[in-house]
Amino acid sequence: MMGKIIVLTNLKGGVGKTTDTDMMAIVAAKKSLFNKKVLLIDVDLQANTTSNMTRTFGTVEYPQSFTKAVQSGTLNQAI
Repeated sequence: MMGKIIVLTNLKGGVGKTTDTDMMAIVAAKKSLFNKKVLLIDVDLQANTTSNMTRTFGTVEYPQSFTKAVQSGTLNQAI
């Protein structure tokens, strides 16, 4: 079964893209709510989503970066 892809985009800054993306990912992954596997890719150079997820989940190390995933071939291999 294929997963759903949700993309939030807007050329204007400060409209809530990062906040909305972070909250949707957290809610979708939360066991007491939807209990879904979530792949959240932060390609923004400011890396605010990465920073937010680090603070939320206490993660300090990431085994895979987006760059490494792209270089390794397919996204399925990287996941």
